[in-house]
Amino acid sequence: MVNAVDSTTEDAGAGRFDGLGPGMLVRYRGRQLIVERTLHFKSAAQEWAEHRLADDRLGRSLWFEVQETPGLVLTMYERLPAGEDPPGRDELTRDGVTYRLAERGAATYRSAERAGPAKRGKMEYVEYHAGPARLAYERFDAGPWEVSLGRLVEPAEVEMG
Repeated sequence: MVNAVDSTTEDAGAGRFDGLGPGMLVRYRGRQLIVERTLHFKSAAQEWAEHRLADDRLGRSLWFEVQETPGLVLTMYERLPAGEDPPGRDELTRDGVTYRLAERGAATYRSAERAGPAKRGKMEYVEYHAGPARLAYERFDAGPWEVSLGRLVEPAEVEMG
């Protein structure tokens, strides 16, 4: 889940999420969530982070992606229950929304965990965009593909602490 071509905000909030990590609290749309896991990614062209946010009351989790190149791009994703292989097309329609291929690539990752040992490995991704909507496919260490639906968010929508 990477957004190399979109820039939400040039300077607003840049660096604000650098210290975000496991055990920290985040408020999003009136809900207090805890960071359970942080994944740091690095590809040939960019670096970004994804934070798994858990709501212990509802048992629901979101993935919060933070990318600071070229400006600050924030995306909130929810993983779909069933994975599937990416379609391999430049355009696809899902739930009545037509998405266009934005990028595909590979990166290395390292994790920071709230509980348990950290992990390292390789991942592949394919991302489609439809305005602010996102459809992302990710595969870790040649495992099965995971699919997530997301939406760009403004820095003011996410509070730390």
